Amino acid sequence: TVLAAYRTAYNLNKTLEGDEVAKAAKTMIEAWRENMPAIMDLGNQAMRPRHWEKLFKKLNLPWKGPNSAANISLSMLEANGIFDHKEFISEVSATASGEFQLEQSLNAVIKAWED
Repeated sequence: TVLAAYRTAYNLNKTLEGDEVAKAAKTMIEAWRENMPAIMDLGNQAMRPRHWEKLFKKLNLPWKGPNSAANISLSMLEANGIFDHKEFISEVSATASGEFQLEQSLNAVIKAWED
């Protein structure tokens, strides 16, 4: 995990004080550590194409329908500045989770009516 890698890099940086490689590794891992909440939000299974469309519009990327969502990669999002919008990502992910819960509840009601 990123946390384990950070701990290792932190300890190496202390042990090898002044070592540029250890310092660079720690710095790189710190950057990813700061992005992990946004990465987790982007990986939310409740995210539907309509949510990705919002993110694409925020990044000023062309949206070509649900097929655009199939071609998303973290490196593509990163290259387009996705991590500059962490709060927006969190909001969209939370909305997706809430909508998913509503869909599940509605499906349960429909199933109960069918039985």
